[in-house]
Amino acid sequence: MGSKSALIHIGGGYLQLPSLRWAREAGLYVVLTDMDPDCPGRALADSFENVGGTDVDGLLELAHNVNRKYEIAGAYCSNDFGLPAVAAISEAFSLSGPTIKAVRNALEKARAREIWKREGLPIPEGELITGFGELENLARSMGMPLIIKPPDSSGSRGVSSAWKESDLRASFENARAFSETVIIEELIRGVHIDVNGLFLENVFHPCGTLDRFFSDPPLHYPVWGCQPSSLPEEKEKQAYQLVERGARSVGINAGPVKGDVIFTESGPVLLEIAPRFHGDVSTSFVSPSAIGFSPIRSWFDFLAGRSVEALPGDDACTAVGWMALFPEAPGKLVSIRGIESARAIFGILDVVPTKAAGAVFENTRDNTSVCGFIWAAGDNSVVVHKLLEEARDHLEIITR
Repeated sequence: MGSKSALIHIGGGYLQLPSLRWAREAGLYVVLTDMDPDCPGRALADSFENVGGTDVDGLLELAHNVNRKYEIAGAYCSNDFGLPAVAAISEAFSLSGPTIKAVRNALEKARAREIWKREGLPIPEGELITGFGELENLARSMGMPLIIKPPDSSGSRGVSSAWKESDLRASFENARAFSETVIIEELIRGVHIDVNGLFLENVFHPCGTLDRFFSDPPLHYPVWGCQPSSLPEEKEKQAYQLVERGARSVGINAGPVKGDVIFTESGPVLLEIAPRFHGDVSTSFVSPSAIGFSPIRSWFDFLAGRSVEALPGDDACTAVGWMALFPEAPGKLVSIRGIESARAIFGILDVVPTKAAGAVFENTRDNTSVCGFIWAAGDNSVVVHKLLEEARDHLEIITR
């Protein structure tokens, strides 16, 4: 084991470039893993291994190999798929980070619901079911609309709403495509808030809130967001408190945490929690521009044994937003036209394709079909949204 601290960074696509850079700046020896040997992040890493993020055994073996030459400090990923490996590495080396049990509790939505219900946390009314007959009975007793989703999917895949009885079958089959069991929840009306936090030595630090907006029903996939959130300070504090309580109740008390909260007229309602930050789009690109800070860098400083500066909340100097780009039709991506003219619009920070020509889209209505992002800055969220829409109108996404 060597003296220099090493980080296993799972994922090296374009959206991971900032976190790779921050890891190097923190003084960590960065071992990048990705299924794509030609991923953009490879040039920023100290070494590269062709290992997938879901290969827990392979990543754990890699961590042991790295630790023979360096002192393993931790593993990092920005999506749910890599969290079991992050937890396995954290436990194997007694590192600060999520435990295997905490990851299981958080990612298995039915299990998390049971824990939060037992703890008395505000969550949507709902049940875990296996058959369509149960859904019909619940729809009669709970009323409509309902959210119907798989308990172990991510990226809004398999999530849809049913507003009338004739919608139930399609929503049920949509969720069953990803899981044998299905979660039925009341549809909560309010403002969707993304909450970032960071546990350092068992102390929770608020790390920013964003408003997130979704597609029209019946599907509910994210289409754009903006930081800071629309919450006044006191309500933002309530959202942070709920996420901290929800995280601790499932066993998360070290490292990153993200929460999905709906803020209703009667207060915040907890939807989901995971031991990671919100996606790279918001945490790596939006937060640094809005508040001059990304909690990812603070986490890496901590892992490297460096002093961590005060973690700000949402003292944004400007409003910064993102918008996802989706193809109009399934098929193979040919090109995205109009990028330079969209970038030339005052207030647009960048327009970035995330899929190369030849990428195949089986559908156009969940996170797997995102082919790029736009970032914009303005005085407030209304201005930002108009800029994002203007830039999007300059773009033509061609598929065949």
